Amino acid sequence: MREDLKLRLERFKGQFPVDASVEDRVARPPVEFIGEEILELAVSALLQGAGIPMYAAALGKDTADVRALDLSNAAVVIGSEGRGVSQAVLEVCSGTLSIPMSRRCESLNAAVAAAVILWEMARETLAGTGPEQ
Repeated sequence: MREDLKLRLERFKGQFPVDASVEDRVARPPVEFIGEEILELAVSALLQGAGIPMYAAALGKDTADVRALDLSNAAVVIGSEGRGVSQAVLEVCSGTLSIPMSRRCESLNAAVAAAVILWEMARETLAGTGPEQ
């Protein structure tokens, strides 16, 4: 993790004392202090520590077809429709994945893409048909 993000994460950890009330936490959401990027990177660090790969739904040089990956025990990041997945998050992902589409279709709405990817993850898990099974 980049040093500037590590420092921001450390500052965040000190924002709420252990005995902080629920009202304090609701009144001051963590994202306000640390931003989405650092929150995503903190989640990434937790996933890496647990041995769970994280993939981003994005196009890149290592992009794999969603059907070719074993997503039965993985996390997937779906970016916003305008900005996509941040570069910092892409850097900590195990790779990128794409949904095969007709050439006439440029892209999918983020919610639709998430639904398709979740369906593929569930199909692999329930049917035992992942690439390595």
